[in-house]
Amino acid sequence: MKLSHFFSLAFLFYMIVAKESCAGKEAPEPTHVTADAIIFEQALNRATAEGNAIVKKGDATLYAKKLEVYFKKVGNKNEIALVKAYHNVRIERPENVAKGDFGTYTPSTEQIILEGHVSVTDHKNQISGAYGIMDQKTGVTKVLNHKPGTQPTKTDRVSALLVSND
Repeated sequence: MKLSHFFSLAFLFYMIVAKESCAGKEAPEPTHVTADAIIFEQALNRATAEGNAIVKKGDATLYAKKLEVYFKKVGNKNEIALVKAYHNVRIERPENVAKGDFGTYTPSTEQIILEGHVSVTDHKNQISGAYGIMDQKTGVTKVLNHKPGTQPTKTDRVSALLVSND
């Protein structure tokens, strides 16, 4: 893997787990990516972290069995077009934890989407459903009983456990 591609991969993982503006700040914290294997396929514009992939940046951590990062050519640079996370996806931050079977991150929309057995836990409160959308621009998280554009069944429901802070 070329060093420049590794840094692009690291930047992508940074965007997933800890979006923050670097304007007026010192250099951003490093991103640590570990996996059983990290593969860059230049012809496919894809980088893959396989086998218990863990991405840490600051106080945020992303876990998945496998991560795929897709690039697009913009001028003479590679930009991240899409990230896919497979199997037991978990995003942990001090204030919340989000889980799902499968996840995607699209930098152009700044949205993280989780599918399958989605749960979002904030302190002691938890919302569970089939589909989750976390908008990094607005800070709004939605948990739905079905994927948008599909019909829910009568048994598909979103559930919430709300605990008082008293």
